[in-house]
Amino acid sequence: MGPDLLSALLRGLSFVALAQAAGGALFLVIFGAALGSSRRRIERLVRLAALAALVMLPAQFALEAARMAGSFSGVLDVGLQRFALATSLAHVLAVRMTGLVMLVSALKSPHRLGRTAGVFAALLIAGSFALTGHTASGSQRWLLGPLVVLHVLIVSFWFGALKPLILVTGQEHAEDAARIVARFSRIAGWSVPGILIAGLILAARLLKDVEALLSVYGMILACKVAVFTGLLGLAALNRWFLGPALASGGSRACRRFRQAVRLEWMIIATVLVGTATLTTFWSPT
Repeated sequence: MGPDLLSALLRGLSFVALAQAAGGALFLVIFGAALGSSRRRIERLVRLAALAALVMLPAQFALEAARMAGSFSGVLDVGLQRFALATSLAHVLAVRMTGLVMLVSALKSPHRLGRTAGVFAALLIAGSFALTGHTASGSQRWLLGPLVVLHVLIVSFWFGALKPLILVTGQEHAEDAARIVARFSRIAGWSVPGILIAGLILAARLLKDVEALLSVYGMILACKVAVFTGLLGLAALNRWFLGPALASGGSRACRRFRQAVRLEWMIIATVLVGTATLTTFWSPT
């Protein structure tokens, strides 16, 4: 495995960890007051995701010098590392690391202070995605930047809430779990479509013409739209059928819901890793 592929894989896995940490923090902010025995395990999940990202992000950044050199020996090249530190990637790394440290600290803070810090940390992490690439330059960055932040923030909340929901349905009373799931479904019902809207506007601005849809990047986009459509169907199943059935307290209903949510998590995680990996090598232009 060469430095390019390893860097791309680390980038993809760091996206999963970032989304889990930021989204989990938002879940705690919104639903924390309603949580009982599951709260501590959710906090531990968010903390572990943040710590994993804190390890992977510097490792992936260190490989930028190796990518420039074309071999892993570039990691030890001081000149190339200094050059990497002068790029926008260093700024992105600094913002994400700051957000993650703030997030971990927020988990230990008093409730009100912790909630405020958690939200700000999630915004920092989402905002870092607008600091590099096509959205960070050009005359349209005033539009593309906020769209990227909105897109990442909603994806993070959706993805980051899935594992906490599994913990909630496994540890809270059936009626309490059903109420939390129903509330999450209502929030997701009006926010998740924003992922598609923001994504399509971004694509329309970044792709030069219709022919660009036939490029590798265009095909990646088409695959993401297809997967997203399938995910909406799965989310609808959870909202209208599997989620409401939790109130009955039946083990079968709980098991079916958790299986569906696990599948949702795995699909989104795969999309995050795949997108990060593929866009390392292909861009809209």
